[in-house]
Amino acid sequence: MKPKQIFLLLFLLTFCPQSCSDDQEILPEDADDNFITSVKLTVGADTYTAQIENQEITVTVPYTVSLDGAEVDFTYSTSATILPDPTSITNWDEERPFKVTSYNGDPRDYTYRVIKDEIRQEGDVTIVSQADIDALAEKGVTVILGNLTLGSDDPEATPLEDLKGLELLKEIKGALIIRNSYQGNDLVALEALTSIGGLRLGSSGSPSEALNGEALLSLPRLVSIEGEVRIYSDHIQWIHLPALTTIAGHVTIHSATWVSADLSALTSITGDLILTGYTEESTASELMYVEIPSLETVSGKIEITAFPKLMGIAFEKLTSAGAIWLPHIPFEFETIHLPNLRNVEGDIDFTSNSADIIGGTLQNTGVKEIEMNNLEFVGGRITLSRLTALTRLPDFSRLRQLGGLCLNNIEALTDPDLDISHITFGGDSISLSNTHINYIHGPEELNATLYLNGTYPEIDGVSSLKDLYYYGRNQGPVTLPFATVEKNIYMYLQECTELHMPALKEVGGYFSVDYQMTALHTLQLPALEKVGGQLYIRSGNITSLSLASLEEVGTGTEIAYSDNESPGTIDMLTTGLSELSFPKLKKVAGKGLAIQTTEVMTETCGSIHLPALEEVEGCLLLSGGYTTQDTAIGSRIRN
Repeated sequence: MKPKQIFLLLFLLTFCPQSCSDDQEILPEDADDNFITSVKLTVGADTYTAQIENQEITVTVPYTVSLDGAEVDFTYSTSATILPDPTSITNWDEERPFKVTSYNGDPRDYTYRVIKDEIRQEGDVTIVSQADIDALAEKGVTVILGNLTLGSDDPEATPLEDLKGLELLKEIKGALIIRNSYQGNDLVALEALTSIGGLRLGSSGSPSEALNGEALLSLPRLVSIEGEVRIYSDHIQWIHLPALTTIAGHVTIHSATWVSADLSALTSITGDLILTGYTEESTASELMYVEIPSLETVSGKIEITAFPKLMGIAFEKLTSAGAIWLPHIPFEFETIHLPNLRNVEGDIDFTSNSADIIGGTLQNTGVKEIEMNNLEFVGGRITLSRLTALTRLPDFSRLRQLGGLCLNNIEALTDPDLDISHITFGGDSISLSNTHINYIHGPEELNATLYLNGTYPEIDGVSSLKDLYYYGRNQGPVTLPFATVEKNIYMYLQECTELHMPALKEVGGYFSVDYQMTALHTLQLPALEKVGGQLYIRSGNITSLSLASLEEVGTGTEIAYSDNESPGTIDMLTTGLSELSFPKLKKVAGKGLAIQTTEVMTETCGSIHLPALEEVEGCLLLSGGYTTQDTAIGSRIRN
């Protein structure tokens, strides 16, 4: 090639790129975009705008609206392509995918779907006629935002007997209220309901006359009640709520006609559960079993009463409750099934009915055992009363805290030992009355009042307690282990011959031995140093008395008296002692010191020794034959 030709070629190559770039396609500004930005669907005069988020396109329309054939305004990136083409679609009720591809070829996937929304009615709705039902049905209402009241309590109201037309209702935000003029047999037209804000029929002073005859209250799809249930009615025989899981309010049912209930899915009640087998205008129900197998929690109390034919209760999964009361257990009642119950904030009370009959008293003979063996905490008192056939107490081995315990007329126990040594008590009482308990093993510090009546157990392990009240006809000696009693001791053991409390050092309140303990001849309190209240000993036949360590009486912050009419803080009426000795007694506060005997027994009375006595705030009364040889006693007593 010639040099001139080569130079020309190089010259052309130098300028070729510029001329070639001038011929390339110009890219659009949104070449990288692949977005759907707006979707609007129009049916008649109504336009529905979609929500677009996270590549989800959601259109919400009333359930009565069809989007088949709707006009569409579908906006996406200008330079992008979309499949399928929105203009080719007519049925916009169906879920479908869209793919948007940018000018540069990057795809983005979207999903389009339709939500059929409910039709809501604002405010309360009252239905007293078929016309009211038709008006609601014509709107297609599925949700009422207030109360729904069926019928009227006006005695002149026209009866409403059919609810046909309400089948679309799914939710009532307020309460479902049924008034007296509704005289249908059931609530079949409301079976689509899944949630209501409450349920009310009648009141405590005015039982409902709604529903006709022995009615069925059935709402088979109802899942939740967001408020209270209040039923006072003798027109309901069956309650059928098989899907109901939660009730966020108190449940009160008073009915004499109720014989069956399906609450098989119910797991929680935020409030009380009160079931009563009568109203103010009726006799009692024939309901035989109360069983709610899935119920786990009741924040309020469970109270079941006035079901004379009731044979048992069963709450298989119940773990916690505010309280559990069965205060009127029928005579033939058999079963208390609470196998998983752990925590009860208040009381547990299982008490039998009682009726006087010729030759005795009729009480429950059906309950042999109580399936309640996993208790861990009871804030109130456990009461088991008049269950005369109960052979075994619940297992309390897992129980760590308890307010108090009452066992009354529990006479058939085959294991009469009560171990409460692992339990912390909350300051209430332990009351054992006419109960077959031979042995109590308790904690060293028992924060409870011990009340014994016709029950005479051996007590072990307890050093201190709040109060002691001991009644009965124990024949023979009684020995008690306590060292300190925070408040009072009252002894009323009519046939007790000897009372020994060898470790007792201090009583914060009064110490009283009742005058009817006529068989008592020995009272031994050798370690007792202080009685904060009154020392009241009126058992006149004592021949052996030991108060060798007693130093002060009546020196508590507030002096408690067993007998407010008695003349002294130390008040002793004795007839069998020839000599009284208080070798360490220094002070008697309050009313003072009064030691008396009856006139007929003055010949047995001898001297009283008070060598350490320094102060008597009230009187110093020695009468009925007692004398003191201590001529200097007057000079030592300051008051």
